[in-house]
Amino acid sequence: MKKILALTLALIMVLGMFAGCQPTTREKANEPLGADLTKEEKFAEHVTLTWCFPDGKQAADFSEWDRIVEAINEITEREINTTINIEVIPLGEYTEKMSMKFNANEKWDVCFTGAWNPYTTAVSMGVYEPLTQEYIDTYMPNTLATMNPLYKEAMTINGEIYGFPIEQIYVRQSGMRFETDWANEVGFDYTQVKELTDLEPYFDTLLSMGYTECFFSAGDDLMTNLVSYLGFDPLVDAMSPGVVEYRDETCTVINQYESEQFMELAKLMKKWYDKKYFTSGALTGEQDNPIFEEDRHPVDINPAYKPGGDAESSRSYGLEIKTIPFGDAVLTSSAIQMTAMAISVNCEYPGRAMAFIDLLNSNEELLNLVCWGEEDIDWVWVDKEQNLIEIQEGAYPGNHAFLVGNTFLTHYVDESQVGTWEETIAINSSADGSCILGFTFDASNVSGELANINAVLPEHLNSILCGMATGTVEDAVTAMNNALYQAGLQTVLDEMQRQVDAWKASK
Repeated sequence: MKKILALTLALIMVLGMFAGCQPTTREKANEPLGADLTKEEKFAEHVTLTWCFPDGKQAADFSEWDRIVEAINEITEREINTTINIEVIPLGEYTEKMSMKFNANEKWDVCFTGAWNPYTTAVSMGVYEPLTQEYIDTYMPNTLATMNPLYKEAMTINGEIYGFPIEQIYVRQSGMRFETDWANEVGFDYTQVKELTDLEPYFDTLLSMGYTECFFSAGDDLMTNLVSYLGFDPLVDAMSPGVVEYRDETCTVINQYESEQFMELAKLMKKWYDKKYFTSGALTGEQDNPIFEEDRHPVDINPAYKPGGDAESSRSYGLEIKTIPFGDAVLTSSAIQMTAMAISVNCEYPGRAMAFIDLLNSNEELLNLVCWGEEDIDWVWVDKEQNLIEIQEGAYPGNHAFLVGNTFLTHYVDESQVGTWEETIAINSSADGSCILGFTFDASNVSGELANINAVLPEHLNSILCGMATGTVEDAVTAMNNALYQAGLQTVLDEMQRQVDAWKASK
């Protein structure tokens, strides 16, 4: 769970290595176009699509998975005359498996892209179909009707849209997540925590009482988990060098690893390592799931605070979780791109693939089937008016809505969540936008340099942010930055600044 929204640099590097392998585009079917076409006219021909399904809850291991697939196809065949071939890929393997498909030029039609299978990197490889306005108007009317134009703008690269974001919490605000039984035992008021350093008295108290595990978040994941706290809007992802401070009206691209914020964080992590605050799992990366007893810990960092999130976490972990937002809430292109759907450039029926995505974004029956299973088998209504259901024992485990479709159409499974969809929509609408909201970096001109940089970065960053780097913090950070520049960082920063300046001038 610790890495549920973290990008794995090693796998991003694999994507970058394949960036020069451009696919051979297959001939497209002659699909009808026109927003005024009837359902029968658009979907007269029966087609089969392959959906690369990122399995976030081991749904395919469910003994009745075939029942779920059959029910999904009953809806898609009825609504858009389409059979969906679901290719299940475990979420932990998703980035690597998709990169292998891209490299081998395999046939597939629809996939998730974002936090896993990064959007901008895949676009630079030429593996996604550009979604023209005529196709969008014809096959995605429901998605288009609910989508904020800024969200659509965030997916545009060089004037083309290659994916549509999945509606969920777009605003990024770091959250400090507490297992409350620890805090209650020692009388620590976690609601007053505003800065990382506010945790130190809590940790000191725990250690004085004989506890040896305090802080579960450490290492390179902190760059993802603390990106809004640090004030950065990343141009590729939270760990790759190249950000704009989101309140900087000059839109100057910087290397975040040369910033004052990063140096302060690195020094703090060194201090915390020396004081033995970290859990063993934080330092080794071997304990990622707080569900298990040996993974219990007082505090970790969530990269995206959201209303209703504590109910989900508490239900999953089997104990009370409370999250305190800290740092600013900000709307960024990179956050919007974290959860999206894309279509293969090899897809013979891109219009039909778009219609399937549109169905996931608008058909409550289909979306809740994928996420929760079948009514009266896997779940039952508790309060239909409040959209509240109860999951049955031994039910289909489902999937995370943010990997599938419009989160705000899913049922609530905890009474404390009721109303949080409306609250989240309001937050998305009212949050401050980054100074480069709507800008998307095209990495195609520097894909080789990015691959080299992402090969170098893990050799330094993880040890620095675990507080375990040899020598002084200043020397370790300097050595890392020297290695990054030797790998081509200046070329990347120059290209980023060139594109940001051109984008700013065009506004």
